[in-house]
Amino acid sequence: MNLLKNTRFVFTWLSGMTLTLGFSIFFLSVSWLTIDVLKQPALLGIILTAVSLPRVVMMVFGGVFADRFQKSRLLCLTNIGQGVLMLIVVALHFADAYSVTALLIISVLFGLLDGMSYPALSSLMPSIVSGQQLQRANSLFQGSLELMFVIGPFLAGILLTWGSFGLSFGTSAALIFLSAILIMPRLIQDNIPEVAPLSAKDVLLDLKEGIRYVSQTPVLRSGTFAIAIVNLFVMGPLIMSIPILVGAVGGTAFDLSIIEGGLAVGTFVASFLILFLRTVHRGRFVFRVLFLTLGAFFLYTQVQSIPLLAVA
Repeated sequence: MNLLKNTRFVFTWLSGMTLTLGFSIFFLSVSWLTIDVLKQPALLGIILTAVSLPRVVMMVFGGVFADRFQKSRLLCLTNIGQGVLMLIVVALHFADAYSVTALLIISVLFGLLDGMSYPALSSLMPSIVSGQQLQRANSLFQGSLELMFVIGPFLAGILLTWGSFGLSFGTSAALIFLSAILIMPRLIQDNIPEVAPLSAKDVLLDLKEGIRYVSQTPVLRSGTFAIAIVNLFVMGPLIMSIPILVGAVGGTAFDLSIIEGGLAVGTFVASFLILFLRTVHRGRFVFRVLFLTLGAFFLYTQVQSIPLLAVA
């Protein structure tokens, strides 16, 4: 059976792309809002952390919820919640009532909802496609999400350059609401898990089992440790510095989108290149790439041209 003839997969695929596109537009817009409107670059790290940290924390628990609730219903509800948050931001724009406190609260709630939806979206695929099509479905799905992270910054830059923050956040809201419609349970028709009601004890028990499994598996343990270090000392500072650098050189929202787009293009290309490296020693390969990442990061700190920053 052709994968694209599977309507449940197509709706899930389109929902994931629109949600990711809406999230990437929101992420760039709120970064530029902090620099260009609030004029408080020192608070950018706090606001981005307010999005990212709750998202990471909730991902840990989101997997537990995803195993015990109908995934499409969980995704639909979280997407509606994120869409409502975007409408609140649009209302703040037209009322000219932006404040750091309001953005922090909205960012925390947005991150919590996104962290809850991501595990459900990732684990939905095996229940809607056959085992023979699962690898193709995952490749198409994940590649498409990476592509949305490439398109999102450029689209946000265009909306902010020739439009306004209201248009940018409004577009993000429309995309997220569209994602909620596409993932409605009546369209996906995924199974409803037959499990006992969830309790705090069940959540903690499942969480402990997951931590124990990772800690006792050398590959997962070292991989998790490496990912944590790279995100804490490389990717975190990199992502936070991009809007600050653009603001410092008097750049525009479109300049910001060029650099953000460069980072997304690199990730998108790498996700396909890795498919052709199945025969290499994975641990040795990761070790070498980490040093190359350090070199690229050093290059990034030495250039001031917007195009060169995008390349770096």
